[in-house]
Amino acid sequence: MRLLIFLLALISAFFVSAEPDLSDLKSPKQEVTYCISAFGSEGCGISLNIAMAQACDAHISTRPLPSNTSSTRYSHFKCSSKSPPQVEIYGQQQNNNCSGGWCPPERFGNINLNFTDSREDIVFSCPPQTSPLYEIGVPIVPTPTDPKAPTFMCAKPLQAEEPEPDPDCPEPTDADPFSFAVGGSGSVCFPAADGRQCEIQTDSNGGYNIPVSYGSTEPVACVPDPEPEPEEPEEPEEPEDPDAPENPDDPQPTPDPDAPKDPDDADDTDKDNSLDGINQINDNLKVINDNMNIGIESHTERLDRMAKETQNSNELLATIKSNTLNTSEGIKETTDVIRDQIKETTKVVTAVGTATTEIKKGNTEKTKQTTLLEGIKENTKKKLYRLLQVVKKVVLMIFFLLMNLLK
Repeated sequence: MRLLIFLLALISAFFVSAEPDLSDLKSPKQEVTYCISAFGSEGCGISLNIAMAQACDAHISTRPLPSNTSSTRYSHFKCSSKSPPQVEIYGQQQNNNCSGGWCPPERFGNINLNFTDSREDIVFSCPPQTSPLYEIGVPIVPTPTDPKAPTFMCAKPLQAEEPEPDPDCPEPTDADPFSFAVGGSGSVCFPAADGRQCEIQTDSNGGYNIPVSYGSTEPVACVPDPEPEPEEPEEPEEPEDPDAPENPDDPQPTPDPDAPKDPDDADDTDKDNSLDGINQINDNLKVINDNMNIGIESHTERLDRMAKETQNSNELLATIKSNTLNTSEGIKETTDVIRDQIKETTKVVTAVGTATTEIKKGNTEKTKQTTLLEGIKENTKKKLYRLLQVVKKVVLMIFFLLMNLLK
């Protein structure tokens, strides 16, 4: 019997139409079954009396009737509920006073039954009583050594979702009886204490668990619950003015990427049987799929970061370009001012050329202006040189940063 249960669970796991969700397993439903034999014919049931009746029925279905005689013909056996257990034999007697020459069937006698090999078996099945969606049996590998432990667990289909329980219904308990209703899946409603309805989702066969508090309550037609009265909307608060950024020209630095998760190791051990080998293949395929997903996520994150860094570099280069143009315009304006000052100084020197003192003074002023111009030109060259050095360092830094990201 235990081997048969294991084979049924194994077949249901490999040939079920939906893939089981192995991340969420539940213990199977557990039922005690009694078995007993009557002259070698076995019968089982949820109680010993039912098992004895099943064994008796199995026995009389194969037991031959006694041979008929000229005055007696036997018709059938019948299991008796009397104690001790017996098998009654029925037939007809020949009598010319009866219609057709044969009297109605009557009991001729009893045969005592001998019961042997009485035992109790624990039968496990899916779905559990409180989880109707977990109907796929998944074998436990390796098989438990305890003969009373289940050899499989119950799983729901991978895409199936547990229906949300109605908040108007009582909390489910292990004492909730199961109703084997006829029909397809749907909803069954019971009146709730708050004036609303408790709506229960049925399984694909129309069965459902009845809350124990509704044991004597008849279902009612399902109607939508009344909508709650809408609350008056609150006046929205006026949004506060956002603070201006300290430096809007500086690009926001991108965060460091998360370290990629180490890939899982596959199982390369040798297996002694085909079942363990198949399970090992499934586990290794899952490891490969998980590792591929980790690599794709890490690669996508780094590509997004590269795009952000490139955008930041473009913004920084645009700022450098704008600052460079502004500096060039400022140098040009300064040079024009100095040139105008030199022209005015030359006019003054020419107008007072007849006066030696004025000429000397003019020469002195010209010398000062020339010295001032040379100093300005020298300072301008130094600033341009420093600016070009900064631009060069920034460009090299961006170049090496992009090279590191591409690695």
